[in-house]
Amino acid sequence: DLGPMWITATPIGRPVEYLRNLLDGSEEESVEPEAGWDVWHVELTHENAPHRTPEDIETQRTECSPWEYRQRILSEWDGLTADRWVSGFTEGNLFDDDEAPINVEGIGLGFDHGERPGKSICHLVAWDGAAVWVLGEYSNTEQSTPREEAGEVIGMLKRWGLSPYEVSEARGDTNSGGRLGMGYTMNELMMRAFAELTGSSRPPFRIAIPNKRRGSVNARVRIISNACVDGRLRVHRRCSRLIHSLRHWRGANDDLKDPFDSMGYIAEVWLHPSMQPGPGRLIIS
Repeated sequence: DLGPMWITATPIGRPVEYLRNLLDGSEEESVEPEAGWDVWHVELTHENAPHRTPEDIETQRTECSPWEYRQRILSEWDGLTADRWVSGFTEGNLFDDDEAPINVEGIGLGFDHGERPGKSICHLVAWDGAAVWVLGEYSNTEQSTPREEAGEVIGMLKRWGLSPYEVSEARGDTNSGGRLGMGYTMNELMMRAFAELTGSSRPPFRIAIPNKRRGSVNARVRIISNACVDGRLRVHRRCSRLIHSLRHWRGANDDLKDPFDSMGYIAEVWLHPSMQPGPGRLIIS
């Protein structure tokens, strides 16, 4: 017969999601924790390690690498991958509802379309004249139609007291609509869906194609990373997929790239150096 089991672990780097979901569950993935487990997250403090001196504990906390601090010291599942591409991102770029901007100059939507569940993702952003605020995130969990996705995006807008007619900029990848599209792109199918859901013959906003020229991904990485350092990019704590990507994406064409693309397509509309006041910014690649 199976007896009791004790596991002591420190997940370093990209987290072991299957173990996290098993023990703690996941609200964003709608996963309930498995019954029967008791889980403790033990922060490294003198109270939790009385066999060590306070000076020894403080030295370890101070000297811990920043990308391992949240896991090694605070006993959290998520840390930072050391060689992540968006190296400027830190916990200081996150915000909660009470910090959200009150007066904004622009509202934007960024889309990265995909045919498989979890591949279609949209980010809602606001521009207040100084920073881009990523307010919301929608990602499909099952196969969905453009109409269903447009409905979810309208719901995301409504949660912030916004309507589709207040969207000033939108960017979406160049995917074709495939068998659903009959010659239309996904951007065109989404615009038709928004028009239908708003009871109009014309969509409330146009979804333009983002910069997809050679080197555009690297350029977006530099723009976003610099904006994180300068405090010109803020991300709501509910945008779990985007936060996970900013912490761990290493440049591969994998599941971590989709949220970065979706947010980056629309954020660069306002964060691109050409949009900044003054003499401009020099980016050397």
